Amino acid sequence: MTIAMIEAHNITKYFGLKNKKSFKALDNVSLNISKGEFAVISGRSGSGKSTLLYILSAMDNSYEGTVWLDDQKLSGMNDRELSRIRNRKLGFVFQFHFLLPHFSVLQNVLLPAMKNSGISERECRGKALEKLQWLGIEHLADMPSQKLSGGQQQRVAIARALMNEPDIIMADEPTGNLDRQNSELVFQIFRRLRSEKNKTILVVTHDKDLAQTADRVIYMEDGKILNPDHYL
Repeated sequence: MTIAMIEAHNITKYFGLKNKKSFKALDNVSLNISKGEFAVISGRSGSGKSTLLYILSAMDNSYEGTVWLDDQKLSGMNDRELSRIRNRKLGFVFQFHFLLPHFSVLQNVLLPAMKNSGISERECRGKALEKLQWLGIEHLADMPSQKLSGGQQQRVAIARALMNEPDIIMADEPTGNLDRQNSELVFQIFRRLRSEKNKTILVVTHDKDLAQTADRVIYMEDGKILNPDHYL
């Protein structure tokens, strides 16, 4: 039996006032993402894919419709409640890695765990080093992040996203600033997270070739999903 990790029902999103001058970014969008699935949302620039991702990731609560995340209804929650859900359930990887340049790799990865007062500093360091080792960059732990290559920085960002052991990893154009080799490496990491860690992965990308390596590609155009059930 397939278990839904993410459910969205009739999501409509306007930018600006809801009148003739407003822009409808999402138009009655519904989809399910199964637990342990690696899904990609793809489409041209302006198709609504990133807007949808930010709603599904509890970063945007200004929309019509209903979103469920692991059987919890996000719609109607306040900012504090949504923040708690994000910290506990989600790891997010952006196009820009947003590392602190003068902090070491290890310090950057430790940042999410610092908010969890129930974990000792020693335990946090152990978890961070474990993530770096799994990603093959433990030897860079003490290096300032500004001295890393773009591909290395993105792997550090992925390690940081994994620190609180999230069930779901979401990524918005995570390879947008990377060359082909590092882009393929990032998607390989996502596939490993699915197969080895049973993480649910949802990635927005405009790269059609990389999208084809996921379990499912969800194509969007003009704020609508064209094929919610297309599996490769």
